[in-house]
Amino acid sequence: MTDHRFERLRAAQASFPRSCRTCGRVYNSAEDFLAQTVDLPAGNTGLREMLDDDDQAVVAVFRNCVCGSTLMDEFQSRRDDSPEGRARRAEFARREQPDDDAAD
Repeated sequence: MTDHRFERLRAAQASFPRSCRTCGRVYNSAEDFLAQTVDLPAGNTGLREMLDDDDQAVVAVFRNCVCGSTLMDEFQSRRDDSPEGRARRAEFARREQPDDDAAD
């Protein structure tokens, strides 16, 4: 798995094996699922943050089976929700804001 988008993602143990309902292809593990499926059309990362049934953040990963059917599986969120992690995200967002003074 060389795609950096999927680094450190961990699937729920109960998720695999799973199969495509359209063609029946079986994915025995998260690694199989990520390696043997393909990206969604251009401009779509296939990653969505969602809340599970216990209101815990999860990452929904959408991928296309080789037959073309779109599949989704939930992975544990890798986001650091500690005070330090929130501070890093706030600092990143602040740095990404356009500098209003630069336009003058």
